[in-house]
Amino acid sequence: MSSLSRRKKAIHHWFSLGHRRCRYCHCQLVYNDGQKNTASAEHLVSKSQGGTEALVNLIVVCTSCNTKRQNKDFTDFVKGLPLEDWLLKKYAEAVGFYIKSGKKISINKKKVKKLLTT
Repeated sequence: MSSLSRRKKAIHHWFSLGHRRCRYCHCQLVYNDGQKNTASAEHLVSKSQGGTEALVNLIVVCTSCNTKRQNKDFTDFVKGLPLEDWLLKKYAEAVGFYIKSGKKISINKKKVKKLLTT
């Protein structure tokens, strides 16, 4: 499966579950291209850190937040944002997936632990 179709599958999956708000800024998402609140697949562990297109590593956010984050570390980007417990659990699940699979990812384990225990 190509990475584009995997991202589209992730967007469709989250929409089918009723998750139609950006996981970062909580704006209402739309499925149309070209708007700042267009649904976009986001990598919890960024590709620059070794993250992949695995569905466990994808969430749906607005294009605006996806662009703002770029390849910043998740723990740095979410500082000061109103986070849901669900998002933190999803991030922990993605990190755990890579650790269990033996895939080398570049994350700051101290920052991850601090984020998940606060």
